[in-house]
Amino acid sequence: MGGFITRWMIAGSGPYAEAAVRFFTSLRDEGFVYSTEQVQNECEFSYLLYVGSLPFEQQQQAPEEELHHFLNQWMPKCKESPANAITLLLARPFLPGTVQRITQLFRDRNIEISVASFPLLGLKMAAGQSIEWNPPAFIIGTTEEGKTLKHLRRELVRSGCPVMLMSPREAEMLNYLYINESTNRAHIQQLAGLPDLPKYDWVTILRGLGLHPQIGQQFFCADDVPAGWICRMVEKHVVMDNQSKPVIAIWQAGGTCVGEIRNRLEQMGCQVQIYCPETKTKRMTGLDLSLGKWQTLNAAQALVIVERHKEFSQLMLAEWETHLQGKHSFPLIIDCCGLYEPEEITTIGCRYISFGREIFETF
Repeated sequence: MGGFITRWMIAGSGPYAEAAVRFFTSLRDEGFVYSTEQVQNECEFSYLLYVGSLPFEQQQQAPEEELHHFLNQWMPKCKESPANAITLLLARPFLPGTVQRITQLFRDRNIEISVASFPLLGLKMAAGQSIEWNPPAFIIGTTEEGKTLKHLRRELVRSGCPVMLMSPREAEMLNYLYINESTNRAHIQQLAGLPDLPKYDWVTILRGLGLHPQIGQQFFCADDVPAGWICRMVEKHVVMDNQSKPVIAIWQAGGTCVGEIRNRLEQMGCQVQIYCPETKTKRMTGLDLSLGKWQTLNAAQALVIVERHKEFSQLMLAEWETHLQGKHSFPLIIDCCGLYEPEEITTIGCRYISFGREIFETF
């Protein structure tokens, strides 16, 4: 395991701060300052890991008030050392939007400091009341780009742990779920389906929690996606934008969940065209399955992929482009299974919505 080459400082006290000190100290010979008083007296370091003194499980306003108290005492020192580039890493879980608020606080005071969410994955209770930190990976929640981020990534990679980047909002939610041990399937499905909850990219969050490139896509399946969510997406992004009767294509894999979705869409005034690779030219009761896969898209304003099937998941972008070429308006793709990467679909001109992910549009 390689050592860090720049100076890290840790602000906080208690078992979490001590665990971070032990971990970083094990990576190099120099000690790490972690008491608030010492950190406040200097700015000659590159990375400040803020842990605080309150229990991580405490999610009320008190932790952010403690953070602001610390920053108000430390920022005057930063103004005295403007040449030193510092990245503030918020390790403890905060209320959503804290990274954005602290970033704006520095901007208002003309202090150039990068701020990122930095969840401490791998915390475990040890003997007595002590905490051990053996990170399986580092999560960086930031919107920053450029040299500062590259240096931080290079620094963290030296530890031998993988590094994953995501937006501050997703990292803050990940931190909350991890610290509160709320990573069970049912709870995350419930959060992902809440219409009033700010939109999070749940696939990214799940990847961060499991650090497996496919964990997010495999986490949700057709049975997890409520028909009401599908109909809300169609109504919001298709029905409200069309004066005439919209055509909705559905790709299914032979399951029985399509009937309810079709009925509800038809009640909304939609015409539904269904494709199923398992019964390509057959008719099932109440369902016309005679259309081919691409035929269902000929006049469609939206495509709903209801179930996972290799015929859907193995489609290449070139194949999409070939069959969508010449369409006056590109369809909206509502993907209930997370089969595709949003950025790839938007490159071919489609809007993309996937259950548990933010909405991606092309302009």
